[in-house]
Amino acid sequence: MSTKTPNINLVKPLGTENYDIAVVNANSDIIDTEITDAKAGSATRVFKAKNDTSSNTNVLNVAGGDGRYLGKTVSAVSAVKLKTARNIQIEGDVTTVTKAFDGTKNITFNLVVNDSKKLNGKAVINSVTSTDMYAPASASAVKKAYDEAISSGISGGLGYSQHWHNQKAHRAINIKYTNNTSKPILISIGFRSGDNQYCSLFVDAVEIGRAGEYGVSGYTTDTLSGIVPIGAEYELKTSGSASKVDIDVWAELS
Repeated sequence: MSTKTPNINLVKPLGTENYDIAVVNANSDIIDTEITDAKAGSATRVFKAKNDTSSNTNVLNVAGGDGRYLGKTVSAVSAVKLKTARNIQIEGDVTTVTKAFDGTKNITFNLVVNDSKKLNGKAVINSVTSTDMYAPASASAVKKAYDEAISSGISGGLGYSQHWHNQKAHRAINIKYTNNTSKPILISIGFRSGDNQYCSLFVDAVEIGRAGEYGVSGYTTDTLSGIVPIGAEYELKTSGSASKVDIDVWAELS
C-alpha cells in the first residue's frame, strides 16, 4: 500500500505498484500549491523542523519569515512588524535618547548636546570666557554669547536706526560742530573750491581728508567724508578764503 510524505502528504507508491499518472499529477498539484503559497507569504502549516530529531512537530509560519520552512532560509518580504519590539538608545556627549522600534515606521532622533558631558575628554563648560583653548563651550553658552554680540553690535553700530539728513542749511566752513548723538555718525560733504586752495576735513583736530584745487587755478568739485565718534568735534576747513568755497552737499547719517 502507498505511503505519504510527512510534510505535504505527497503519495509515495510502492515499488510493486504500477505507474499511475493520476498520482503523479496529484503530487504535482500539491507541490505547485505549496510553492504558490510560499511566494505569496501566506502558508502556515504544521511541519517538523529540519533539525528536530524528536517526534514533535512545530507550527511554522512562512508569512512570519520562519527560516525552517522547507529547510531553507526564507525572507519575510511581507513582514512589517517585529515579533518583539526593541529599544534603540543613543548615548555619548548628548542627552541620552531611547525610542521603541517595532519595524512599522521610521524613527527620528533629535539630539541635544548635554552640557554635563565631555567632548574629547574635556568637560563641556557653560561659558565662552575660559582661557583654556581646548575647553569646549556648551551650545547654550555659544548661543548666548552670539545673541549678545549681535544685539550690542548692531544696536550700537553705525547705520542701525539711523537716517541720512540734509544739513546744508545748518553747516558752514571753518566752524566746529560736535556729535552729540548716542552713536557714531557719518558725514559727507560735496564742495567746489577755487583760487588755488583746498579744503580739509578734521575730526577732533585730526585731518582725515583733503581735496580741492591745490596748485592749479580754477574751480573743482570734490567730496570729503568720514566717521565722527560719539562726542567728537568735526570741521571743514579751507586753506584760503571761505568765500572761495561753495558747499553743494552736506549730509549726515545720524
